Amino acid sequence: MSLKLKIIFLASTFLLSSANLHAQPSIWVSKSSVSLGGVKEGRLIKRDLDIENRGDEELAIQANVSCGCVRILDKKSFSISPGEKTKLRFSFDSTGYEGKVTHYIYINSNDPENKSLKIPISASVIRTPKDVIERFKSFNLGIIISSGLIDGINPCAFTVLVFFISFLAFVGYTKRKMFIAGFAFVLAIFITYILIGFGLFEFIRRLEAFFFISQWVSLLVSIFAFILGIFSLYDFFIYRKTKDFERVKLKLPLFLKEKIQETIRQGTDIRRSKVLAKDLRLLVSAFVTGFIVSLLESVCTGQIYVPTLVYILRISPHKLKAFGYLLLYNLMFVFPLVFILYLGLRGLTSEVFANFAKRNLGKIKLITALLFFVLGIGILLISVPIFGFPGSSKPESSKIDLIIIKPKECLTCNTDFFVNNLKKILVDLEIREIDYQDGEAQELISGLRINMLPLYFLNKKIEERGEYAKLEDFLIDTKKDYFYFDPSFAGASYFLGRKKIPQRLDAFISFRILDLDKILETIKNLLEEI
Repeated sequence: MSLKLKIIFLASTFLLSSANLHAQPSIWVSKSSVSLGGVKEGRLIKRDLDIENRGDEELAIQANVSCGCVRILDKKSFSISPGEKTKLRFSFDSTGYEGKVTHYIYINSNDPENKSLKIPISASVIRTPKDVIERFKSFNLGIIISSGLIDGINPCAFTVLVFFISFLAFVGYTKRKMFIAGFAFVLAIFITYILIGFGLFEFIRRLEAFFFISQWVSLLVSIFAFILGIFSLYDFFIYRKTKDFERVKLKLPLFLKEKIQETIRQGTDIRRSKVLAKDLRLLVSAFVTGFIVSLLESVCTGQIYVPTLVYILRISPHKLKAFGYLLLYNLMFVFPLVFILYLGLRGLTSEVFANFAKRNLGKIKLITALLFFVLGIGILLISVPIFGFPGSSKPESSKIDLIIIKPKECLTCNTDFFVNNLKKILVDLEIREIDYQDGEAQELISGLRINMLPLYFLNKKIEERGEYAKLEDFLIDTKKDYFYFDPSFAGASYFLGRKKIPQRLDAFISFRILDLDKILETIKNLLEEI
């Protein structure tokens, strides 16, 4: 090889070696920091970063985060070829935060110049009173289950069933007969409490039609719960100190306790009955006894029941869901009673139950006090505006659309009276009036058997609001985005397609008017004069 060729070969080799020596990845990130701005507490925000390899070698990436609230949504480890670009997708969960928040995404790579990048993720989390209320409402299932269980193990219900089982054993009933009597007794308690709860439900729901009255009822029940919580705390400390049950404040009054025991003795002692009728009579007698005892002991057990019922109505405006919560509460209420019955059938004596009650009465009183405070706070937060001052403004919320459909030629379609009364319940109505012949109106009423106007369509967003309970009975589902008010409730003054007859008067009179007979008589006299 000539000298010239050797020089060219060596020079080429040197240049190639130099090129390989300086080849390396180079990371580029689209943002050095990410500001999410104002974020409502509880929201999940998703963003992404562009990452590019501006080097000559493959770029290896390893992404990490500074807390669990920031998540990498794709692979944390990946590679990028030279000249290629990819997105690093991440999310920020604002749940539980308030005010200025900053966390970090760490991007580690094999770029010798930028081995580790620290990307700040900042947000200003906004938490409103409504967010606190919604968070509290998310615990509703646990609160209802706890309320039922605690009510079931309170001394009132506990001691009554223990006395019942003890009396059955004392009179010499077999386990079979004890099971029959115990089952009927517990079933009667369950059904009675369901009926009591349903009756109270309907009474409280009737009050919902009067906004300020319902607010005062909620406030008074909340105060009642706080007072019971204070008394329960007193019972906890006094019993812990003295171990004297007689000094406890919240207990079944002595005269009611004696009355219940006498009812059980008379109602379940069937030893003189005919043999063939004994089982049936025992079943009926125990059921009737359970019904009477439930009414008597409700003076004590109702201390938890009433605040819980108000709480259920406040968290669930739907009748079916509220009834489901009521059913769940009462299942939890009788669960301890069923367990006691089972232990009684297994041979545990009343002394064992009594000792258990004495040892744990203080703990039960403390748990009961905490429950009263939780219910009181819950009712106050959820039902009384701005933490419970009747007459104060309601919390801000999205407006509810009310669409009024009426014909242009209707001279008697006065909607002001109904709308003004509706505004007493829904102060933030967004009202629109549209003509019956309009395309939007025709779309709303298509498929509905409508023969009277005006019609009032209310957006189904009302279902998310507590006011829904006050209006539910008067709303008809359209299977679309709106309910419409029953014309018999909202009123009507125009018949669709009615043929006009000269000298004929159409009179629209509500059957809710107390002086209906007098009005009809007046109209009849007027027509006779005409």
